[in-house]
Amino acid sequence: MNNEMQTHNQQGFTSEHHEQGNQKKHSVLGIISFIIFGVMFLLAIVAVILVQSSINDYYTIADNTPYTFDELTEMMTLETAAPEYADLMDRADIRLGIAIMLAFGIAVGHVIGVVLGIIGVATAKGKKLFATLGLILNIVSPIVFFFIGLTLIMVPFI
Repeated sequence: MNNEMQTHNQQGFTSEHHEQGNQKKHSVLGIISFIIFGVMFLLAIVAVILVQSSINDYYTIADNTPYTFDELTEMMTLETAAPEYADLMDRADIRLGIAIMLAFGIAVGHVIGVVLGIIGVATAKGKKLFATLGLILNIVSPIVFFFIGLTLIMVPFI
């Protein structure tokens, strides 16, 4: 028996290795939920940049034409009124459209992240750090970016 213990110790098996093998691992669903938050956070930043860029283009057109910002945002096309700015208006509209599509995709991603976070927290196996972080951040992040987006859109009208 003593020789057996020495053999195991010579092969590198100690009580420390045995304890490490029994440690809880992080929840895979929690890690995925946290990664989804990170990706959605980056996409939200891209969407905010696209919205700000298109609003800046609308202001540029408003400064260089007889139209106000309100009139420009209500126009469907600028080609007949100011053809020289039609390309700039088209690019601004495309960026705004992409930002809106991104916003819908981000919302779906956050819902998936919340569901995975809830499942990760509810499971009894493993550590719950990433599941809890993923759950909280996937709930708080869309609320924060909603108010940022609302501010970007509403400030020109105030």
